[in-house]
Amino acid sequence: SSDKASVVRAVLVDCACTQVTNQLPLEIPAGRAGSLEVRIRGGLPGTKKIEVIRNNGRSTHVIQILSAVDHKNTQGAFDGSARNEVAKALQHITPVDYAVYLIAHDLKSGDPQDCPCSEGQLGGIHRLIELDRVVGQLFGEPAIRLATGSISKDPASKVAVLWEHGWMSNHENVVISQRPLVAALKEPQKLIIDDSPPDSSPGAHNARIISPLLSHGSTISLVTQHHQTGQIRHWIIPVDKSLEPDGQ
Repeated sequence: SSDKASVVRAVLVDCACTQVTNQLPLEIPAGRAGSLEVRIRGGLPGTKKIEVIRNNGRSTHVIQILSAVDHKNTQGAFDGSARNEVAKALQHITPVDYAVYLIAHDLKSGDPQDCPCSEGQLGGIHRLIELDRVVGQLFGEPAIRLATGSISKDPASKVAVLWEHGWMSNHENVVISQRPLVAALKEPQKLIIDDSPPDSSPGAHNARIISPLLSHGSTISLVTQHHQTGQIRHWIIPVDKSLEPDGQ
């Protein structure tokens, strides 16, 4: 609020998925607070910036996107930080009792791009490598790192650096299969990654079946599995700006 009338002349947004629905210019009477209605399409976690240009100045505002996960066998909700989510997933577990998997699924021919929908999205393969480092630091040993689904194995692709850092397309303790997944369930204790097309009919239901979100690399699955009981927990981790080397 101000003792003088203010006019919002324009609002600059950082991507096309952010839209101000107010009719502009918008006059704000003296002594009263004004408000802008912002519509955001998409719901992956991250931040969006808007710059409000008024007749008497300008200001920048940050909108944080917090998206709850409604997904079979997933835990909790996003808080906007990959590092925080990883810390929650790995608290109270050790390599003596658990195995940890990182599953990057469906990176689309190894050419992930910056997503314009949110500043918290995938910014490069280097963030996946940093995520691996963060997991190893918190857990005490490296995770089993898998890149599955539609992903290029061409050594000239952008994703080739993952293979150089110990990522694999499969593992002896993992079955990668498509629905109905009944045959895959006959493999005792093995983790099953559902590699079915999005329009596939429903398959078997079991805690060992991991169905990664088809986010083209903007999220990654972190899975913990108890060595003795086989208990599995599946966490969806945003591949966000906190995974930049200076994002701590």
